[in-house]
Amino acid sequence: MRVTMNAVYANILTNLGSITQDMNRINQQISSGKQMSTISDNPVGLVSVLGLRTTIAEISQYQRNLTFGDTVIKASENALSQMQDMVMRAKTLAIQQANATMTPENRANAALEIRHLWEQAIILANSSVHGKHIFGGFRTSGYTPAEPAPFVQGARDGYFINGGPVSDQPLTGNLRINGQPVTSAAASAAAKAAAINNGQFGVRAEITPAVVLAQGSVQTDSIGLDDLRINGISIFATPPTTIEVGDVNNALVRAINNQTKSTGITASRDSSGRLLLSAVDGRNLHIVTSARGESVTRLNNTGGIATNQVYFGSVRLLSDQPFSLEDTDSRGFAALGISGGGSNQLQVNTIYHDNDQVRYAGDRVNNIEIKVGRQSTIEVSKNGFAAIFDSGIFQALKGLEHALLGQKFTTATGAVQAANLNVALNSGATGLALADRIQAGGGEFTVTVTSHDFAPPTSTSTTIRVNPANDSLTDISQRLHGISGLEARWTADGYLQLQSSDPQRFSFELNRDSSGLLVATGLTPNNVQVSSINHSMDELDSLLNALSNHISDFGARANRIEVQSNIYRNLTLATTENLSTLEDTDLVQAIMELKARETAHQAALGVAARTMQLSLVDFL
Repeated sequence: MRVTMNAVYANILTNLGSITQDMNRINQQISSGKQMSTISDNPVGLVSVLGLRTTIAEISQYQRNLTFGDTVIKASENALSQMQDMVMRAKTLAIQQANATMTPENRANAALEIRHLWEQAIILANSSVHGKHIFGGFRTSGYTPAEPAPFVQGARDGYFINGGPVSDQPLTGNLRINGQPVTSAAASAAAKAAAINNGQFGVRAEITPAVVLAQGSVQTDSIGLDDLRINGISIFATPPTTIEVGDVNNALVRAINNQTKSTGITASRDSSGRLLLSAVDGRNLHIVTSARGESVTRLNNTGGIATNQVYFGSVRLLSDQPFSLEDTDSRGFAALGISGGGSNQLQVNTIYHDNDQVRYAGDRVNNIEIKVGRQSTIEVSKNGFAAIFDSGIFQALKGLEHALLGQKFTTATGAVQAANLNVALNSGATGLALADRIQAGGGEFTVTVTSHDFAPPTSTSTTIRVNPANDSLTDISQRLHGISGLEARWTADGYLQLQSSDPQRFSFELNRDSSGLLVATGLTPNNVQVSSINHSMDELDSLLNALSNHISDFGARANRIEVQSNIYRNLTLATTENLSTLEDTDLVQAIMELKARETAHQAALGVAARTMQLSLVDFL
């Protein structure tokens, strides 16, 4: 076959062009350091490169997340460690001030330091990283002037509304909470609270037991079977029992308290001789008296008229979020003793101020998380309610401050031991080492119980009359136990112990003792204060354990962050190596290949030059 010069020249140009393209490609690879600059260079390889680049970008973001998470963990751990140090300082002060030789001035100065520790704890609880609150849960920002941070000093936690004594109206689905009807419930405060607490309303119901203070002082007469019935139980049987004026012989109070297990009702008596009855829980207090029984007890009236009367406790509604109430038939609010608006709707969204309280305004459910994989997250902080508020640090420090100031006690244990609780105080057989301090002619002391359910708190004072000839130590403790919000008992080893029925809701104080009984039982102001300080030390010990557990938990989180960071460092290195293999130019190989192409190019040019020197004669 005859090959024309045009064909030869075309082949020469094609070959030279191919070699030139190869040289250009290799030169670009050397100059850029990359094997591929366009999709056409290596379509399959480029897809792999893009995938590896995406992986590296994702890992880089996860590493930045881990760095942020590590910062949050360290800040959280540091804040909790400082709180732990402050609690240790508070405990040191408590140990010092529990010494009976300390003066009120010493304790007041210590209380001021505790106040500063309390305020500093709030500051630490509001710690932030890059402008985000680390103990706010998902609510790391977006706070308001009313709630400028997760922990708000001087405001009560949550939202609440206090009902009055509930009525005899049952709940029949006529009360809606957050749009949901409350199921049927009987008339008692206990039944209504149970119906609310058993539902999914986002609201909690608390009970204040029913209390009855007699209309007048106890009168003398003999009362027997069915003259006084409390919650279906006849307090007296036959033969009739003689009751003295003012119940100075304690016959009436003892009889009622002897039936407490059956009735759920305790009895006390104030200094004027009036009966005070209190339910032990949310049950109703149903009093039925004959004319004689009413004339003696004066529980319902002073006219000696036979009476059948039911008294109810009250229900308090609380939530950590604002909530709504709706009365569908004008009886739902009445059933809880709540005064509603004209539209029979209430929005419970008021923030109440209280200088002794701390409010948590952050997220109570969720914790700060970081994304460390397409489907994986790591919690790097707990929400402030779980990590701090629920530990009780603010309550413990505030309780110690109050104890040092000698106010708002929630517990007290007498310092003097008794041997016989059921003999008369003047018998000389009580075993009290300070029995001679009890005034022979008797006297009285006052118990003030403060309810913190309200804003501002409300206080009720009850004066207890002491009659050494008729009263025993058991009589005194029963009368104290009959005061609403207060519990009293003698310990197994013979010490009188007082405690609020709910330390979060009630506190008490003892004062104006003219009977000498508080001295004789070791419940002097100084002893009560020391007892309360000792109780605060127990709370601080529990708090230290709780904080240690939280700090350990954050330490474990830090370890997980470190492990995950190491994994991603190794993964980044391996992925980068793979990417380099696919993408980066092997300079030695490229230069050798370029030299080969240059040699081929020079040879091709030489051959082309010789071929082009041929004349027309050579083809004839």
